[in-house]
Amino acid sequence: MGQRKRNKPIIGIAGDVDLAGGGDANAPPALRSCCRMTYVDAIVAAGGCPLVLPPVPEQIENQLSMVDGVVLIGGDDPRTEPFGEPTDPRAPLVEDRRQRYDVALLEALQRHERLPVLGVCYGMQMMALVAGGRLDQHLPDTLGPGGEAHWQRPHGIEARQGSPQWLQEAAGETPLSRHRQAVASPGGLSVAGEGPGGVIEAVHDPARAFYVGVQWHPERSGNGKLGLGVYSVLVRACGGQDGPASNALPRRIDRTTSGN
Repeated sequence: MGQRKRNKPIIGIAGDVDLAGGGDANAPPALRSCCRMTYVDAIVAAGGCPLVLPPVPEQIENQLSMVDGVVLIGGDDPRTEPFGEPTDPRAPLVEDRRQRYDVALLEALQRHERLPVLGVCYGMQMMALVAGGRLDQHLPDTLGPGGEAHWQRPHGIEARQGSPQWLQEAAGETPLSRHRQAVASPGGLSVAGEGPGGVIEAVHDPARAFYVGVQWHPERSGNGKLGLGVYSVLVRACGGQDGPASNALPRRIDRTTSGN
């Protein structure tokens, strides 16, 4: 850590990678390291200082030396061949550079047990895969019409016994989910919560102070315990004070907006 005293925990965001638009039409396509502002805004509102981490595996140790916690954000779907299963051909895939970085980051975070970690949607799925788990790669095949409850819709979360206290206290809340894949087995992690159809919606490592994956999108789920509250718990785990008041999100969350 640096020598200067921090007044807010620095939260590293393992962002997305996509094709940069604009510029010279004759130039070759260029990749861009990016992050939706909904994640940045949620961390700021919760009292943290966000820092987007570019996908450079050889610099992961330096990156982790600069942050107090890590968020792996949502995105498209992972390739599952590296984890022993063929990838569903219907899956829209994340850029390979991002997936390779996220795997290396999660492996490094196993050596940094004191760093709090939050995985969101794709981020949670990667946590489970790296922990030896596997995915249900197409919920409509498994749940039929019931799979639509998980696509761009709010639904309840049932906390499992032994799950984090903040999750147990959130009964009745309906955060927004947007996923057609889900964790079928969490590997070495524990299931913390389930959604409609018994779909795993939260995982954690009970041996660590904060190592949590959520399948829903808390940054798009308002100001409750399962919305901004998730980021507030993360920031507190990183050494921060309680975030701003419950109306702290910079703008009203639009549950219908597309994106990950």
